[in-house]
Amino acid sequence: MKFALATVALLLMLVACSDAPDILITLQPPLTATPAELASGLPKPSAKVGEQLFVEHCAACHGATGDGDGLLVINQQIPAPANFRLGAQQSISPQAWFEAITYGQLDRFMPPWTSLSAIERWQLAWYSYTLSYREDEIHRGETIWHDLCASCNGPDEPTKDPANDSPILSELIRDLDAMSQWSDEQLAERVAEEFAEVQPAPALNELELQQLTQYLRSESLGGEDYWLGYEQPPSYPMVNREVVVSLPKLPQNSDFSVWIRASVAGATRKMWRADSIEAGQATFYALPLVDQWLYQALVELADSEYRSLHYTMEQMQALRSVPVHRTSTRLDALKQESLALQFFPVYAEELGELFQVTQALKLINSSAELFAESESIAWQVPLPSGARLVEIGAKARHRLDEDALHVYGFQPILAGAGEVVGMQYVVPRNVLAVYDHSLPYGLYGALRILIPAEGWQLLGLDLADQGIEEINDRKYRVYGSEVAYEPGHVIRFGIQAVE
Repeated sequence: MKFALATVALLLMLVACSDAPDILITLQPPLTATPAELASGLPKPSAKVGEQLFVEHCAACHGATGDGDGLLVINQQIPAPANFRLGAQQSISPQAWFEAITYGQLDRFMPPWTSLSAIERWQLAWYSYTLSYREDEIHRGETIWHDLCASCNGPDEPTKDPANDSPILSELIRDLDAMSQWSDEQLAERVAEEFAEVQPAPALNELELQQLTQYLRSESLGGEDYWLGYEQPPSYPMVNREVVVSLPKLPQNSDFSVWIRASVAGATRKMWRADSIEAGQATFYALPLVDQWLYQALVELADSEYRSLHYTMEQMQALRSVPVHRTSTRLDALKQESLALQFFPVYAEELGELFQVTQALKLINSSAELFAESESIAWQVPLPSGARLVEIGAKARHRLDEDALHVYGFQPILAGAGEVVGMQYVVPRNVLAVYDHSLPYGLYGALRILIPAEGWQLLGLDLADQGIEEINDRKYRVYGSEVAYEPGHVIRFGIQAVE
């Protein structure tokens, strides 16, 4: 069994990164960050050069093509980093991205890379920033750009050179430093604002803005010269298709909006507003459906909200329409129907004597509405004090909030439906160990605690001794009863060694 302590994982990660700084565990970011080098005055970037540097210095963590599946991640030595090919990095500016490479992000197990020259760090920054760009999207953006320029000039005038006459290109593309201060999201907003002033204003949807942004960014980096010699990895399957959202019965003359949100592991990737709303349905004419993204429909009113479940690309293609449900955020709507805790003594050289705990619980939505605590978290269950997570059962649906030490899910729970949550973690073990289990949703049902059949006894809880049970060739003494604990209750008990 592997226990990935932060310091141990950081040490392994730094050793694996070639040319990483010599100082390891005590490594800290600069107390006063000096201004990072700007892009001006440096050789033009090259995706091919960036790729070579990325494979050499970054692949151990980020994977050879930026998918976040490097060897250290596969070996569970560090948490999985972001998948660059899904474009999450484009919410910040390339300058900020360059500075993250320069100064590191030790809270995310990333060392400073001041051992690389400014030229190399900029090559890495531009390459990793553009890893989600696709050749066909860039070409489509170029076509849209020239079509827009032709419409601005009028049908009887020759098409102007965009590089000379567009305020966007003259202001940004000719100045790589200025371009580096704009994130892709900000650049898309700027493009939309520029063309909103054109009469008649073109109706640019989210996909077209994304394609225009990729084209403009690519041009600022050198256009075809930037991509010369670089062969993109196979793209994630993506299709554009019409998607219909079935609207609930809403109050007459109510002001509402309909959206579809794409997310990865609970983090929002893109949002699109409905192209048309009529006859009880909202239509998205060309919604990009991408493999590995999850999609959710939202209907927002002034005083309430409706949501759908999260659906995969394949599910979205199969649905005739996406159903939405009125949403409840009341914590007392979610109840814990059962809780089982199985303790097994283990030893780890780094941590000493431990109990490995296998925890299983079932949540039930007792309301008549869809349950989700917030936009990105449907429910969350805290780990006991002092616990270190080893494994989560349903990785595709459940995650660990490392700051708050909560296991959470991002799939809302339908009315009357449930969610089974399984996990393994380790907690300290000594002659008498006391554990606290907080119940944010209460517990109304079976509580079972299993401890080794010999050498240990349970203290502090009035649970019936249900005898000996054998699991995986190991014998456990089982304690259990039906309980009724209100939300916020803390289960406190001890496990004591006996001779």
